Amino acid sequence: MVVEHDNVEVIRENGHVTTMDSSEIVPGDILVIPPHGCMMYCDCVLLNGSVIVNESMLTGESIPITKSAIADDGHEKIFSMEKHGKNVIFNGTKVLQTKYYRGQHVRALVVRTAYSTTKGQLIRAIMFPKPADFKFFKQLMK
Repeated sequence: MVVEHDNVEVIRENGHVTTMDSSEIVPGDILVIPPHGCMMYCDCVLLNGSVIVNESMLTGESIPITKSAIADDGHEKIFSMEKHGKNVIFNGTKVLQTKYYRGQHVRALVVRTAYSTTKGQLIRAIMFPKPADFKFFKQLMK
């Protein structure tokens, strides 16, 4: 995977925002998504606000997509990347714009990094494809 780095803002346990290199983020970190947009280096779920992202690198879709914060309705639910796709910003996508409410910047929780991300899984599948299982070869070896 091509290694790109950038500075990102991370909210620590004490609530202070620290700037660090994007290669140092780990699952569980809370990122502050800048209002002017940025490139995402991990898969993360939106905690508040909404963003407009360009996912063309992953999906080929040329139209930007709006992602919204995951619902906090008080009921404990199991998080699933498939079910909550409209709340997830994927690695390799470009955030074009953010919209936040009540003066809070848009925050996102890191859920996957590196080859565990959707982009990483795609690259891994290309680099190491599953062997094809042809009936012809099976019959030939009998």
